[in-house]
Amino acid sequence: ESYADSNPPPKARTPLAVLLDPTLFIFTAVLFTWHLSNSSVLPLVMQSLTIEDERSGILLSGMCILIGQGFMSWFAKICGDYSPKWGRKGLTLVALASLTVRCFFLTLLITATEDVKTDAGAMTIKGLILSTQILDSVGAGIFGTMHILVTNDISCRTGRFSLMMGVTTGAMCLGATVSGYIGQAIAEDHGYAIAFASLGMMSLVPLLLFAVCMPETLPDYVKPEQRKRRIVAILKKLNEQRRKIAMKATNPFRRRKDHSVTVKLDDDEKCTGLMAPSTTNPEIV
Repeated sequence: ESYADSNPPPKARTPLAVLLDPTLFIFTAVLFTWHLSNSSVLPLVMQSLTIEDERSGILLSGMCILIGQGFMSWFAKICGDYSPKWGRKGLTLVALASLTVRCFFLTLLITATEDVKTDAGAMTIKGLILSTQILDSVGAGIFGTMHILVTNDISCRTGRFSLMMGVTTGAMCLGATVSGYIGQAIAEDHGYAIAFASLGMMSLVPLLLFAVCMPETLPDYVKPEQRKRRIVAILKKLNEQRRKIAMKATNPFRRRKDHSVTVKLDDDEKCTGLMAPSTTNPEIV
């Protein structure tokens, strides 16, 4: 019986069992509610910058995208480097909380814009509004990376990564679509300050849901301590094998597979040796 027959590969879980996973359900709800409160923030920021001056507003809108995308890649790299050390949950909470802080600052800045009368003060407020895009980079860069990592952790040993990725991505896209309508409707009826405040209140839902209900999904084999122990165990086995091979090589009483030959001595006795006798002088002195 071969090794493959005695150890068959594990079977994938059924799609229904995967969809009923409570961890997947919680993470999907977090994705939906976070994008529901996040996706309309950037369009509202760009619209608020173009109210007074459309020409400069177009430039500032482009700066919003450049700042967000520029810092986003850096935060995504930090997330990929340190998530095995710090865990998934801590970094994800930072990303979720950044949206709440961003909406809070935007509410204050938009409210302060109404009281500013000078051009210098207005430009200062606009510069501060642009600086809030760094928080957008924190949220989108970290949470965008964590979306893939956490989904991979949940789908570990289920054989259904593509299915889970489709479910979570669908929830993300649905939340982003609904967010555009909700944000624009609130801004049109009540103003930008109320819109940012409402989106900030909505962002508390995924933050609290993830903090209270979502477990840490980082697998044990990814943690540096477990990885170090595995490497030490492998090195111990290699050293043990080398020691056994060295003992066999240096043991003088080991059995040899060399063919023995008969050598003629002076007293015409025969003995067994390991070296063949010389053809020119068959007698050993």
